[in-house]
Amino acid sequence: MFLKAGLLSLMLLLASRVLGVLRETALAAAFGNSGMADVVIVMLTLPDWLAGVLVSGALAYVLLPHWAKQPVVQQNAAQHRVARRLLLGALVLAAVMCIAQAPLVALLVPGVSPALQGVARQAMVWSALALPAAMLAGLWATRLQHERDFVGLYSANLVVNTVLIAALALVSWQGGGAAAVPKLGGFLLLAVALRLLWQ
Repeated sequence: MFLKAGLLSLMLLLASRVLGVLRETALAAAFGNSGMADVVIVMLTLPDWLAGVLVSGALAYVLLPHWAKQPVVQQNAAQHRVARRLLLGALVLAAVMCIAQAPLVALLVPGVSPALQGVARQAMVWSALALPAAMLAGLWATRLQHERDFVGLYSANLVVNTVLIAALALVSWQGGGAAAVPKLGGFLLLAVALRLLWQ
């Protein structure tokens, strides 16, 4: 039983890594090594990076031992309390990201050309909009870890990467450029929403 679950988890993890490589390949095909590629990389990775740094490890460290001692009803209540606080914190952080677009762009995409400054600020807003869903996904991933549902845990990333690869392929087919940011932003929101539904 454990061997079968371990092999399935390993296969899903490897599939996630392969899709990650395909995503990078699709991004290179769409934008090459341009400044626009840097903007898109930051836009697509910032929400999950912030969620990983701010919540994922900490939630597992704090909640897993806590939930181990509680019945399901108390686990659900604790998860709802944490979700509300995470959502509030994510909304505040997203607002800060929207307000401080210019300094964040200068920090995260240094050297971006003046022609791409507006597009980079727009990309920052799309990342901010995706942040609350990314934070909640971190909490729900912790719950899946607690329930030992590693299939759900690893396959959620497959959903995100599949949507983003499709979006990058579409943008590449349509010619890329600055007009791609709103399309990719919409697909980013779709990807994080589908991950939450999957989890």
